[in-house]
Amino acid sequence: AISSGVTYEDGEGWGDNDLSLSMCNFTECESGKGGAIYFQDGDKAGDEVTYMSSCRFVNCFAKEGEGYAISCRSYKLSMSNIYFGKHKRNANNATHSIAYISMNEEEVVPSLYHLEFEDNSGVSGLTLSAANTLTLNQFSFKNYEDNTPCINLNYWKIGGSNTVTFNGFTFENIKNARCIYMSEDKKFLTNVVNCNFKDVSVDVFRTTYAKNPDGSCILCTESGNLKVEGCNFTNAYAAACGGAIYAEAQAIDINHCRFVNCATSSDDDQSQGGAIYLDASNAADQEILQGNYFENCTSSYSGGGLYVYCKDVKSRAGDYGRYAIRMNLCTFVSCKSSKEGGAISSGIQYEGATGAEGDNDFSIYNSNFTKCESRAGGALFFQDGTKEGDEETQI
Repeated sequence: AISSGVTYEDGEGWGDNDLSLSMCNFTECESGKGGAIYFQDGDKAGDEVTYMSSCRFVNCFAKEGEGYAISCRSYKLSMSNIYFGKHKRNANNATHSIAYISMNEEEVVPSLYHLEFEDNSGVSGLTLSAANTLTLNQFSFKNYEDNTPCINLNYWKIGGSNTVTFNGFTFENIKNARCIYMSEDKKFLTNVVNCNFKDVSVDVFRTTYAKNPDGSCILCTESGNLKVEGCNFTNAYAAACGGAIYAEAQAIDINHCRFVNCATSSDDDQSQGGAIYLDASNAADQEILQGNYFENCTSSYSGGGLYVYCKDVKSRAGDYGRYAIRMNLCTFVSCKSSKEGGAISSGIQYEGATGAEGDNDFSIYNSNFTKCESRAGGALFFQDGTKEGDEETQI
């Protein structure tokens, strides 16, 4: 639909300048890059500024995957109140995105506010490259039924050890897509702050993004770097582990969040962690969870609210408490599991095995457990420890 400027083979760009779009509609537009809109790479000297507000993009497409609706490299960018809906070309390519934004100058970051993504499939919402710390505000993702994540952080680039913050995001009625996904080592920190996740579920096995249906809202593995704070998770369901969140412990911090009606359910021992499943098997340090609230969270096997697979350590010399899970000021109300730990469970004893695995030091302070229930350990269940493992529980 719209393109501005040109970049020659030697990398020099010409003909780009300020451009403002307001209250425009783009429907079924298509190109190689930037299905509806494409802006060239700007710089400080040119000071190119792109403004977009109150625009709608419906079912646009980029054959090369770079921005089904928008591909923008302007020096400065401001986007607010933008709607992206019904992008359903089903390319199912992990590198594709509806909006592609790349800004490589350290002195500027994009201003992105109230972007709405609805009823899209086979493509993630946004791929972002920025050289400095930035905050994205009030995005919403609604009515997804697909296995492509709403936000796939694997292809984001935030300069150095800087931070990107998702503030006040809303995810609602998301099925099998996962809201936030990360499966690669990232140096930058992602803050998920004051976000709401409601009616989110995952039940499909063996997809491009995961072998099992774990973590319906957030799936964070390897050495990702994610901090979740002040968020609400309501009616989150996973058929395997981690109804709301599945994460490797060294990849995530979870504090001051609410988990209500979160659940996992399966016919075998894969169903663990009704709200949260933490895999700490490769932990480099202790993990701290603080100020979280769990209500009516359930699992058909263990850990109605929280399940932790701890780091097994055979030799304890010099590492006392080093890989401990520490919980403070948390509340569990009416959390249940069918077999072990209505509120919390750690480790697992497989049938026929000589000992438990995935158990280690666990400390619980200043926390409350009300009306929690299970077959063993109505609130808390910890596996049979050994002298060699020297597992210690402090309550």
